[in-house]
Amino acid sequence: MSYPIYEVKPNSHIYRVASSLSREQCHDMVEFFDDQDDLHYDGITGGGYDTDVKITRDIAFEQLPAKGGIYKEIDDMLYNSLADGLAQL
Repeated sequence: MSYPIYEVKPNSHIYRVASSLSREQCHDMVEFFDDQDDLHYDGITGGGYDTDVKITRDIAFEQLPAKGGIYKEIDDMLYNSLADGLAQL
């Protein structure tokens, strides 16, 4: 698939691919995240935990307890969307 892609801020190396995920897919991921409070942790960057750079609650999919079910569905969905976006660069 091909969607409009643009750099969020010049020289940021952060790109947005418009409409690469459907509203339903986004809703499902948010609902999953909200339901998994015990898996949340304070978000970190490559430089470690720094609230001047990033203030988030995260879930690391590679550390989830199951390799199937909703975990795999969301991981595959994100992987495929990312691969499609990178192919456009």
